[in-house]
Amino acid sequence: MRTGLPTTHTALTVPEAIPAHPLPRNGRKTRRMTPTAITRKWHTTAEVAEMLGFGLSKTKMLVLTGEIRPVKIGRNRRILPAWVDEYVNRCAQDSTERWSA
Repeated sequence: MRTGLPTTHTALTVPEAIPAHPLPRNGRKTRRMTPTAITRKWHTTAEVAEMLGFGLSKTKMLVLTGEIRPVKIGRNRRILPAWVDEYVNRCAQDSTERWSA
């Protein structure tokens, strides 16, 4: 058994927040930043696979064969949302042509 160690822990107290002043100390008004939602400009191959309900290997194959157009950034490939929509529309158009013939 160790000696010299406290057997009970004491709770740490946090100081209360200091109320904000109407103006900062320099007397100038500050601009308030409005929160904005960041929308993704492109998706990873894994994200596209999840969106389409495909496996990752099938989605990678679609990208490598050019059926889904990618942008290559270094070692990574990214896909614009519009290109995913193009692929879906193309698939839907192909299926309607087959059924109408």
